[in-house]
Amino acid sequence: MLISTRNNLCKYLLVCLLVVLCGCRQRVDNYPSITPPVAEFSAGDIAFRLGRSVQSGFIASAGRGENSFSHIGVIVECDSTLMVAHIEPDNTRPDECILCERIEDFFARDVAAAGCVKRLDGLDSARGNAIARHALRLKGSGVEFDHDYLLSDTTAMYCTEFVEYIFLLEGIELSQSRRRTLPLVKESVVLPSDIAENEHLNDVWRFSYDLPAR
Repeated sequence: MLISTRNNLCKYLLVCLLVVLCGCRQRVDNYPSITPPVAEFSAGDIAFRLGRSVQSGFIASAGRGENSFSHIGVIVECDSTLMVAHIEPDNTRPDECILCERIEDFFARDVAAAGCVKRLDGLDSARGNAIARHALRLKGSGVEFDHDYLLSDTTAMYCTEFVEYIFLLEGIELSQSRRRTLPLVKESVVLPSDIAENEHLNDVWRFSYDLPAR
């Protein structure tokens, strides 16, 4: 194989892997989606999702056991409704900015094989609301998806960077400095599983479409 061809193939595979890092939609018909217990959630809770593609599984394999996820967002109150604020690449929209999505849609069967909502130890409502306000402020600022995956540049963000950043504004480092290196990416990255492995995060709710929710 020519070197140039091999390099192009590596770039293509990397793009595929990184795109699914922040979500991959895949139709799964004829089966109902789960109904999350939204009343149990609070602003500042963290939503984790495992996508359905092989690539999502590869990204999630960076985690251990139940902490293996490929996408992440934060619970916020938007228009008097609890929703998930998150960012993902999506060429079906005119932009790739932060969006607020219904919790039911974030965990819908066509995008998720499993997922959970976690809460940080000692996070009271005041601080949770402050984190949610940071998320909504960034949403309003027009921040778009970071296809270069650079933690050092907050003018654009990928999903895990977004969640890590809004908690850092409250003095909380969710990832506890866990980082990964990926080929063709100039800086180390933080993955959803790096946050999920924080021992101060506790499950509020967890589900798998192959197992009963709990």
